[in-house]
Amino acid sequence: MASGGQSEAARTACSSRRTTDQSGGLKAHMGDLRETGRNGSPAKRMKTSADASSCDRCNTESRGMSGSIASQSRGLPGLTSLAGGAAHEFCARLRRQGRTAVGYKGPISLRQRRFGSELQRLRTAAGLSAPEAGALVGMRGPAVSHTEAGRITLNAERLEIWLDAYGCTDAAYRATLAEMGRSTGKGWWSEFEGKVPDLSLDLAEVEDRSVRLANYEVLYIPGVLQVPAYAEAIYDGTDGNQEWDVAELVRFRLARRRILEGHKDFHFVIHEAALRTRFPSDAVMREQLHHLLDMAERPNVTIQVLPFTVTKRPPSPGSFLFCEPACLELSTIVVDGAPRAGHYGDPESIAAYRRRFDQLTDSALLAVDSAEPRHSSATRDSLGVLRHLIYMLQV
Repeated sequence: MASGGQSEAARTACSSRRTTDQSGGLKAHMGDLRETGRNGSPAKRMKTSADASSCDRCNTESRGMSGSIASQSRGLPGLTSLAGGAAHEFCARLRRQGRTAVGYKGPISLRQRRFGSELQRLRTAAGLSAPEAGALVGMRGPAVSHTEAGRITLNAERLEIWLDAYGCTDAAYRATLAEMGRSTGKGWWSEFEGKVPDLSLDLAEVEDRSVRLANYEVLYIPGVLQVPAYAEAIYDGTDGNQEWDVAELVRFRLARRRILEGHKDFHFVIHEAALRTRFPSDAVMREQLHHLLDMAERPNVTIQVLPFTVTKRPPSPGSFLFCEPACLELSTIVVDGAPRAGHYGDPESIAAYRRRFDQLTDSALLAVDSAEPRHSSATRDSLGVLRHLIYMLQV
């Protein structure tokens, strides 16, 4: 756009965007709001040369919702016709090709969405509308909605005012929620942005915030317990990984194992089916089973085997990971599913999956503990199963 005032067409387009909400567009100007990317930094606006003739304040980034996203790369299809999720996948492919869509910092992270949804749940329970909540902290109703959607940040002072107004008195909950809100989202996983799916980055961040993790696996060894050759065998045989570099996926999975070195508590329940599979080769499975025995010696790691012969109740058909931070109410459950994993954090799901894991631990064999003698030669336990399977792979 040449220097000087806006054209009449540009002013008309700007006015139209301020007053309409088609395809998930924003209802109001976002110039006074701070949109954030995955790492918590201000998101740059994304525009093409065509957009330059319109009002710059309206060229906001869609952030994982339906809206207008554009690419300045010449010869690339425009992103304005794509929904937010599709646009992000397109941008991810560009990054893997060494190209970029200017200003795009990825979708709203799981942490940002969870922080916003908790604020919305508390406000609704308190019986306040978005404009009423906004009036308490000097924000307009649309800004409150964008905060609750995870699109913009909230400073600590405003958060405290809202929590007081919503009647939230749980000190652990308030402290954990405040930490979630002020987090930048940066960590060891940041170097893998654009190299692994964003769901994997979300998983790493959730695990990092947790103090206790409970994992039930049906067909595979838990990710943080996998040896390199086993992880490579999984990714090499999975059809959904063609767009990603297998070497980077494996490197990311192995990097996740660093959380075992800290003070977090881990409890794994592994179905016997996962221990008996031989797709990686007998040699790799021997290495993997020996690694499980080594990991079970750590004081913060508990491993149980759920046998085929369990009789108390039907085994749970799906794998899941229960990530519990300092406050149980802010836990996240990651559930495997096709075509992608799902995340749950509502009170009902937290209670249901916690109960389910308790049932699984009750049905599973005694935990692996090489320091303790077996109760009797007639009693199966997790240690005995692992040793037996290792022996069977050697003959």
